[in-house]
Parts: sequence; C-alpha cells; structure tokens
Amino acid sequence: MLAEHGVGLLHTRLAIIDLITGDQPLWNETRTVACILNGEIYNYRELTKELRSRHSFATRSDTEVIVHLYEELGDDCLHELRGMYALAIWDAPRRRLLVARDRLGIKPLYTARLDSGFAFASSIESLLAGGASRDPDSAALTQFLQFQKVPEPRTAYREVATLPPAHYVSVDVGTGRVERRRFYRHVAPTSGDHREEAVCSARAAFERSVSTHLVADVEVAAFLSGGVDSSLVVAQAQRLSSRPLRTYCVSFRDAVGYDESDHAARVARAIGTCHETIDVSMAPADVMRTVLDAAQQPFAVASFVPLLLLCREAARHVKVVLTGDGGDEVDFGYPWYRWMVGASRLPGGVRRARSSPWIRRLEMGAASRELDRMRRVLKFIRGALSTGAASSDAWRYELTGPDALALLRPEHRPPALPPSPYEEAWDRSLGDVAAMRKADLDVLLRDEMLPKLDRSGMAFGLEGRVPLLDDDFVEAMLAVPVSAHLPDRKGKAVLRAWAREMVPGIDLDRPKHGFDVPVRAWLLDGLREDVRRLVLDDRQQRLTDPVVARGLWHQVERGGAGAAHAFFAVLMAETWFAERVLQH
Repeated sequence: MLAEHGVGLLHTRLAIIDLITGDQPLWNETRTVACILNGEIYNYRELTKELRSRHSFATRSDTEVIVHLYEELGDDCLHELRGMYALAIWDAPRRRLLVARDRLGIKPLYTARLDSGFAFASSIESLLAGGASRDPDSAALTQFLQFQKVPEPRTAYREVATLPPAHYVSVDVGTGRVERRRFYRHVAPTSGDHREEAVCSARAAFERSVSTHLVADVEVAAFLSGGVDSSLVVAQAQRLSSRPLRTYCVSFRDAVGYDESDHAARVARAIGTCHETIDVSMAPADVMRTVLDAAQQPFAVASFVPLLLLCREAARHVKVVLTGDGGDEVDFGYPWYRWMVGASRLPGGVRRARSSPWIRRLEMGAASRELDRMRRVLKFIRGALSTGAASSDAWRYELTGPDALALLRPEHRPPALPPSPYEEAWDRSLGDVAAMRKADLDVLLRDEMLPKLDRSGMAFGLEGRVPLLDDDFVEAMLAVPVSAHLPDRKGKAVLRAWAREMVPGIDLDRPKHGFDVPVRAWLLDGLREDVRRLVLDDRQQRLTDPVVARGLWHQVERGGAGAAHAFFAVLMAETWFAERVLQH
C-alpha cells in the first residue's frame, strides 16, 4: 500500500511471476516512482535485458520494468508494453498519477469522480464502497437490454465509468486537473499482394505469443473446447511444455445440441494433455447471484454461467489458464462476416429498404419453436437490407433499440435512445467486412468476450491469458489481406490451415459451434421462481414494464430461441435492481 501527498494506491496480488519479491507497489531505486499492475507484461524479459545496464533491479517482477521504463520514456513507456494490464504509476516529484489500460481492454479499469477526488479500481464494487453513487444509468440499462451487456465506457451505475482500452488518464494531484488520452490505434489492414509473407509473419507471431504466455512461476493450464482456436493454442503450448498440460472443458450432457465435450476429449487425447470435463448441465439455483457477484453489474451473456463453473473447477488446481478467445475476431470466424460478404453484393437501393417495418413485425410473429427457421431467415433479411453497423446489430441481437427502450418503465427510460456502440466504432473507410471485424475488436471483445473471461476467472483467483489477442499477433493478422481470411464460405482460413497441420484429431468439417447454453430450459425450470417473483409479479418495484416483459415471456414459453436470451437479460436487470440498488 502507498499513501502520500493525497494519493493512495492499494493492491491485492494474485502472485504469478516472482512469487517472493514481487509485492506491490514497486519503487525505483530512489523511491520517486512507484507502480501497481493488474495483469501481465509479456515482453518484460526483453525490456529488462535492455534496461538492466542503466537501472538496478530489485526483483524479477514484470511490474518493476514499468517503473524503470517510465523513468526513461515518461508516458511513452506505454508504447513499449506488450500485454494485458491495468496499471497506475505514481511520479512523486511531479505529484502526478498515470493510470492506463491495455490496447484491447483485456483487463478492466473503472474510474469515478468523487467528492474526495479522482478514484480508480479494477472492480466496480471498490468504487461503490469508496462513495460512488448506486444510482442507475438509464442509457446503460437500455443498451444492456438490447445487447445483454453494458457497452463501455458506461457502467450500470451513473457515476462509474470504464477507462477505454488503449487510453490513459493523468492526474495532477496539485491542481486536480485530469486529462484522458489515447495512446494506441489498430493499424489498418493492408490490401497488397504479399499474402504468403503476411501469413508467415502471423504464424511466427502466434508461436512467439504462446511461448510468452506460458511464462509463469506457477503451473499454466488451458481451456479446450475442441474448436479451432483453443485447439491451436493447446497444441502449440503442449509442444513447448515438458509435461502434459492440464486442459479443461465443460459438458452439457442433458442438453442436446450444446455439448462439445467429446470433440474436446478427442483432441486432448491426440495432443496428449491431462484432460478433465466438468458437467454444467443444470443451472445452479443461485445462478443470478453468482453472475452478479462476479460481474458486479448486469451481464446476461449466458455462457458466463458455465465459464464461471469451469473457472471454479480449474482454480482448485492452477492459477493460470490459456484460452482460445480472440480467434473469431482476428480471423473472421463468425458467420456474420460471410453474411456481410453476401449482403455487400446487393444493390445499394435494395439495402436502403431497411426503413420498412414489416420485416420486424413478421419476425416477432414467428417467435415460436415451429417457426424458428422462418424467424432466423427474416432476421437475416432484415440485416441484409440494412447497411453498416445496422446489419451487425440485426444479425447478432434479438431486440432493436426501440424494443429495449419499451421494456423499461417510463421513469427509468433515458431522454433519448443511445447510439449503438457498433455504429460508433464503424470505420466506413475500410469496407463493410473489414469494418465489422474492426468493430468486433473494439466492441465485442471489450464488452463481452474479455469481461466474461476476466470476471469469471478473477472470481476464483484464476488468471485467463489470451495468446490470440497478443498485441504483435493482432497486428500481424490485421496485415493479412481480407481475402486470405475469407476465401470460401467457411471463413477463418488462416487458423484453420494451421490447425489442419498442428492439431491431430480435430474435425474441421463440423459446423461452427459457439459456446452457447440452454437458456430457455433454465428459465422454464431452475429460474422459473425468480422469473415469477422478480419479473411477473406486479407488486414488486421494478425496472421493466410488466406488460411488455410479460409479452416477451410468452414468446419464451412458445419456444422462441432468441426471446430466451433477451428475457434472460430482463431477469438479470431485475435481479441487479432488487439486490444491488434497492437494498442499499
């Protein structure tokens, strides 16, 4: 802990590197610069070797390299760091605090302006405990009901915000001045003819990434689904390991169509890992509280639940796991990239027909099990007739912005419908397909995939590492021409080619299987009492409009697959409101 000159730094450590002397804050030789770090700096060994001739190192920690790098480069030290981090640097002579977050937002960093000054933390609850108001942010809740998560930089709490990825904040303690700046932007993908050279560079970056992500003074394990991304990471990690890697996957034995455990087990046997399968077929009775405790705000990405249970089991044995997160974003793995290729070929006048409301009305009328195929076709058509980010939102999410707004009671609605985060991240200069990938790197990773991994792991003291989102590897994959990623209807051509060579036992012909869960079955069974008590009971003080919410529930009962995920968000919002707002 550090407390001086009106500045306090408190750090609770999950010891991964330098278990003996790496406690924080870490100071420079003259005790004028201190640093605390949540995360890992993967190129710290190279940086230490370069700096050692000019600085005296007291530890083997990756945190200490930041201190000495800051002494030499000031704020520009952030350009040299490769890794996942939320960090703070205290410059005592200048009475200046620097707070920064990694390029993709792998690690969280929340901020608040309180009566007592500027506050920051890796958790929302820390800022609430420090005096931040629990008043809800109505715009954030509207977006949550549409997207099943709160898009950054908002949180569900009006006074708490997130520091965006690749940004830093400097605080002049003497004057109280606070400045926020961006220190990194993704490089634009190239369109040259050096396809083979770019793919070879990406392959080398991938191999270096897995190697650096294995650096730890504790055992490193991995999550293995049997899909391309996690299998590639595990295969390369096992090549570099002197003993069988521990691998973990989940099983939904009671839910037909959701279980990938047999594929994972087959790949694990072929690679030679020590594999364990965890059954999570039934949603625990306290699932909503478990999610809230870990996420600290509404988060209704349903796959968060099995991931929490998977992390709980893995944390009994290890402190670090590698995952395959990021492969779909860097190598165009999601089906909507291929849909966008087809939609982009439609005449512009046809795509501007999106203003017609009849498609949405037909789509909502088809919300039943018998008509689910028709609903999905209509959903695709609605997205294809839109343009840019509007196509993205239509294909990914069940509700539109007006739908989400209507779900809230009038007193909880914002004055205006907030813009889609995908619209804000869309770069029209790239073309629709590349712009969609950029938006996924900027938004989908930041708001869904990375929080899901970090919060589920940190809930049990488990660090999740993502080699496919290594800074150098992402830049290398961005340099590969789009045509090399999407040469055919399957997509993800680069990683699939590597997997064909590196991963024995993998089935590359099976359809892509997302990490989905049987949400409708959970709502109708283990969560039904919560639904009745928190959403359908008109006597409760609540966030959502009972008539609109009940209409969505009827769609769930009729068998609407998309409606179940949307209603899961309603239930999560009401649980959060009842237990985290009204009770305080």
